[in-house]
Amino acid sequence: MEKKDIGTFVHVLLENYFRKFMGRRMIAEELSTDEMDALVDRLFKTEFGGDQAGSAFLMKLQIRRHLGEFITDYQVPVIRALQEQKNELRLLSLEQRLNIRREIAGVTFRLGAKVDRTETRAGELYILDYKTTANEKYFGINFEKLDLEDRATWNQAVRSLQLSVYNLILSLIHGKPGKHIHCLFLMLGKNRLSPGIEFSPYDEEDENVRCEQIQTMEVFIERLLLEIIDPQIPFDPGVKSADSCDYCRYVPICNKQ
Repeated sequence: MEKKDIGTFVHVLLENYFRKFMGRRMIAEELSTDEMDALVDRLFKTEFGGDQAGSAFLMKLQIRRHLGEFITDYQVPVIRALQEQKNELRLLSLEQRLNIRREIAGVTFRLGAKVDRTETRAGELYILDYKTTANEKYFGINFEKLDLEDRATWNQAVRSLQLSVYNLILSLIHGKPGKHIHCLFLMLGKNRLSPGIEFSPYDEEDENVRCEQIQTMEVFIERLLLEIIDPQIPFDPGVKSADSCDYCRYVPICNKQ
């Protein structure tokens, strides 16, 4: 099994497990690791066959253990922390496809996304994206380095646009300012799972800073879209990082080497 296959399988598992909570309040006492174990066994057999020996068997055990920890050490503490504050977690959607049209400088763009999970916590909208890796550095944004007027800083400062695009799309669909939407990666690949696996490229401690960062990324996305369709701007990857080619699957057909 490749990493991509494992990631896809974990997404399917979590979608199936949490489906019963759709549209209602999530209650900690209803979360069961036994139910997750049974679901892993059933879907693993469907996806990878009944002959589960060697590495496949060990992988199944690892997935069972890790997703069990996801329930007991991440999901339950998040719910109980909200309950202590007289708040609740309500699940809105799973693996939802979204499409909107956005006009920028007289040009209409269609933006789309497939969002792993949306929920409300204490009335605030949260967008969660599952990552089976552990390293946040591939998904962060360095706002100290990012200068919208200096194109050379864009590649160095922005490692991932995913949550920024989600934030823009959901704010338009729900008619909410971006500051009232929280987009988080859940880093499932970490050895120990806890509420600390939540990672945001924005400052979740200072609301004013976070608001400024969200507005910066909305402008960033608009400029990037207009650049893509501008025939006067030749395609160029910009200032690439020193190790960008090490992880690129297109090196054999690229003339940048």
